Amino acid sequence: MDDLLADGVDAFIGFQDQLASLQMEIQRDIGVLKKRVRKDKQLAPALDALRKFRWYSRCLGDALAWQVFVHERKAIAALMSGTRPPVAEQTHNTKAVFAMAGYLLGQQFGVPIVHDITNWLRIGDITFLRFNDEAFSWRFQTVELKSSVGESDVSEDGIVEVHVTVNIYSNESLELSIDTDASTRPDSESRDDRQEVSSDNAPYKPDRRLERQFHRLDGMIARRDMKDNAITEIDGIPNLVFRLPHAETHHWSDFRRAIRNARRDGYASFSIDNFIAYAVFYRKEGVSEDHMSDFREAFAEDVVRSITAEEDGPNGFILVRQIPMLEEYDIEGFPIMRFFNYKIPKIAVDDLLHNRLAVAAMANFARVDAALVNQGFTASGITSGGDNEGYPYSIDVGWPTGETLRFKIPSTQVSREVERALYEFSGLDDVVRHLASVKLLPDLIPYDEWEASLKSEATDQD
Repeated sequence: MDDLLADGVDAFIGFQDQLASLQMEIQRDIGVLKKRVRKDKQLAPALDALRKFRWYSRCLGDALAWQVFVHERKAIAALMSGTRPPVAEQTHNTKAVFAMAGYLLGQQFGVPIVHDITNWLRIGDITFLRFNDEAFSWRFQTVELKSSVGESDVSEDGIVEVHVTVNIYSNESLELSIDTDASTRPDSESRDDRQEVSSDNAPYKPDRRLERQFHRLDGMIARRDMKDNAITEIDGIPNLVFRLPHAETHHWSDFRRAIRNARRDGYASFSIDNFIAYAVFYRKEGVSEDHMSDFREAFAEDVVRSITAEEDGPNGFILVRQIPMLEEYDIEGFPIMRFFNYKIPKIAVDDLLHNRLAVAAMANFARVDAALVNQGFTASGITSGGDNEGYPYSIDVGWPTGETLRFKIPSTQVSREVERALYEFSGLDDVVRHLASVKLLPDLIPYDEWEASLKSEATDQD
């Protein structure tokens, strides 16, 4: 993102526009090939390859969003509500989105990310990263765009000029300058106060869908602006987001070293905290099953030595994943860093895309069990059944006033944290800190406030 911004406004918006065009071309080719596959099944691998490229192209959009959102997971997750939209078709509205993004970036409204090029951003059309230089802070603003085609003129050269009216809608204040302090922004605005800005101040016919879209924006803002380490009630449901005092760790140096060794020897491996093992394969002509089988014995020995032990017992469940992440393993509502953001050489990313470099990852849940037990949890294992089905981890949390509650951690939450660590090359400590954050609750929220939130949720459900 820094390189694109350094090249100017046109380069930054042009990259997003070109990425959108690439996605549209891939989607068109998929549509054509699907019809041919019905008659010729031998074309199925080509169709699968196109779908993979479509997935990678939108992951590139996610990676750019990761940069624009300055790695703020909560803000990204708030925009992930709803089903993933299909690749957009080229229309006057899509052209207007990029034109308006470029115009407002040029007016220093903020750094934009166009939602249609991503998997993640599903509410609104553009989100801007808006800086406040004096306070050394930033905020995000999501807008909805509506366009309408007006009169058209044909020049003597036969060029058709079409007048398009673009209206910007937001349920937050629209100051078209970054000079306005974010602290002056009202916490909430009625629908009558919501802003509408037109590119040429032309009247715009009301759209019945806007009310529904404003409602989605309301929900997004409520989730995006949840206070950290405090209870926020949204639609009658108490929500709690912990902001941990620890920076996330990523073992990029280990990964870079393994890539260098694999490029030299064809295979390399390393592990993190005896918790996750990575096997890295490289072949200039492309990694094949035959190539991987040449290292099968070394690979098996490395996995056994690095992440398994006799004391793992029956809960030694091993999660196996491929890097880059496959589309079917993407987690809804839970943003995980895309491989385009990895701090590895660009040539390695290119090798991953073209299958010259293949990475397999294996995480041992027995290590999570042991680490959580050390934190005071009762762990019956991720694969447990019976009364603990779906909630294999629990812990008693006590307040200084004497009240104690037992908290159960769902297996889905544990699995998400493990997968995040696996795909982001993080350690076991990161996983445990997130899962054990419930122990911080008595230091952050008085018991009577916590009890009141539980009663409020029970009443709302009734």
